[in-house]
Amino acid sequence: MNARRTILGLSMTVATLLLASCDSKHPLSDAAKAKADARLIGAWRLQDDQGDVQFCHIGQDEHLARNVYRAIWIGQKADKSLSRPLECIVFPTTIKDNTYLNVGLFDMARLAKADNVGFTSEQIETYLLFQYEIQGDTVLLRSLNPEAVKKAIETGKVKGTIPKMGNATFTDTPEHLAALVADNSATLFPKVTARYQRVK
Repeated sequence: MNARRTILGLSMTVATLLLASCDSKHPLSDAAKAKADARLIGAWRLQDDQGDVQFCHIGQDEHLARNVYRAIWIGQKADKSLSRPLECIVFPTTIKDNTYLNVGLFDMARLAKADNVGFTSEQIETYLLFQYEIQGDTVLLRSLNPEAVKKAIETGKVKGTIPKMGNATFTDTPEHLAALVADNSATLFPKVTARYQRVK
């Protein structure tokens, strides 16, 4: 079970899963070039068929540019116990007519203590990648197809690593990854895998 399943709300704690694996070593675009999507800002909720809930709050942070957001995920099990909160950096990428979410693990405490240090994509070592669509108060997420990722690496379309166990990981540049996604979006992100509802 890999990191993306946390955000998809499949009955695992946020901290354990997000630290377990990643989709890519690089985002689909540099954070400095990201186009802000204010529709993402707010509190979101997803409940799975076992009664577990994932809460996500996305907002702006004084240490981040306006097009880069701070996100906090926390899980609540059916017995009301809570997982340890995990903070992430998220920013959108638009490729053709589709929007994508780059989710990166980042030490917010270290950023807060730094003087006059701005965030850059290079400061993050691992990313999760999603295609997203916002319909009113609902965010639809499409996660990467692990087999499509593996095939793209095996056929030389992009660079990446394929472990003996677990999912393959992209290691190529944002430019090459964006080109791959532009031509293969339907294959890489084939179906809606989570629906988050806005908490009002």
